[in-house]
Amino acid sequence: MSVLPITIDEYTLLHDAYTGGGGFDSGEYLFQHSREDMADFMVRKEMARYSNFVKVIIKALTNPIFKKTIVRDFAENEMLKKFVEDVDGQKTPLNAFMKKATKWARLYGRVFIVMDNYAEEEQVINRADALDMRRFPYLYIVCPNQITDYETDRWGRFVKLSYKLRVKQSKGDMTGIGDMEEWTWTETGWACKSGNKAEKVREGLHGLGMLPVVTLSSVDEDTNDPLPVPDMLHIAKGNRDVFNRDSEKREILRNQCFPVLVYPATRQSATELKQTDEEGKPLGLTMGTGNMLVVDAAAGALPNFIAPPLEPVQTLQQEIKDIIDDMFRQAGLTSVVGVETKASGVAKQWDFEETTNHLADMAENCETAEIRIFNLFAKWAGIEIKELKIKYPRTFNITDIEDELAKAQQMKDLAVGGEIVTREINRKAAEVYFADVDDKRYDEIIRDIEETADKAEHEQSEE
Repeated sequence: MSVLPITIDEYTLLHDAYTGGGGFDSGEYLFQHSREDMADFMVRKEMARYSNFVKVIIKALTNPIFKKTIVRDFAENEMLKKFVEDVDGQKTPLNAFMKKATKWARLYGRVFIVMDNYAEEEQVINRADALDMRRFPYLYIVCPNQITDYETDRWGRFVKLSYKLRVKQSKGDMTGIGDMEEWTWTETGWACKSGNKAEKVREGLHGLGMLPVVTLSSVDEDTNDPLPVPDMLHIAKGNRDVFNRDSEKREILRNQCFPVLVYPATRQSATELKQTDEEGKPLGLTMGTGNMLVVDAAAGALPNFIAPPLEPVQTLQQEIKDIIDDMFRQAGLTSVVGVETKASGVAKQWDFEETTNHLADMAENCETAEIRIFNLFAKWAGIEIKELKIKYPRTFNITDIEDELAKAQQMKDLAVGGEIVTREINRKAAEVYFADVDDKRYDEIIRDIEETADKAEHEQSEE
């Protein structure tokens, strides 16, 4: 039985840090202070908020790869074309599937892309029907936290992979969560155990002569670790630290941010103010934003406001900043807006080189994974792929959004060129400013730019 490189709890932390759910939503990732009573701690958990830097980092290390054109060329083949348009039987195109796989690979360090085929009773003999009914091999993603066992050869290649998968079951118009299934793939066959006690066993041979699984890694592919420790684990733990420090800072501000009025009073009046009712509730003034602290007037004190020191809040704020900066540094994203705003041109260029190297390495891994996917598909579908060419981008232009938009505005103000230049300026500005929107919305924005430019050109020609 092979063991996972990190604990299930750490994989859960990774997942929660990316989604913002789990312990970040419930407050379970907050640590109680040794001098904090349970009632105060429960209030702090309720008020906690999570600033998700893990998702920001993963998107910054993923989205630029898929914003550029990915070349997928091959000789005319209808089944392969259909596969690229729908790789999972859920109408997901290959580009969207690889983007999703890349995000999970960034998070977990490595993911497994499994290629399965329909059961014999679901397959059709006629190729036209297979295309029409989408009865050819499909893909799905398995994450490391689903792995139960694995074996590798002496070159580090997987020859056996076991994982758990909960499948949806549909009955009529109702869809629910089905039984947990444990799948095992080898170079020759497969087996599936299902049911609460895994008593139902299905098995068969696939005849591929290889494991129908492709790995996609965010780490160096030359590593000998079948399941390497994710780089994002330390960043997720850093985000948890920020979560705690921010909660502590907010608690200090909530309890101590308001100055307290110190009011001198006679002993008699002070005694009256401190009297309580039968339930022990004060009849006079109590500490609060609209109350005051009563002292003995005989001491000669004058009415005054006192406030707690700012040093604890300032210390926490600086610590939060330092942790965030370190998170982005570990991810190779110190060139991202908001991390280093005052860096010199040389420093920014150096940081940018590190960022683009991270992106280029991941693009190369995606490229290698796709080639393996296409070759595996050819084996399982019984087709020959001719003139296959997969090419991911290797150069990226990650620039400061404000600088890029300023340049675009300067070009507009100078009125350099005509509608063609304006069109390209608007496209470039959209590429930078709307880098975080989803692909569908981004396409709509570009389409709007094109339609506006076409309309302007048409009106100009009519004049």
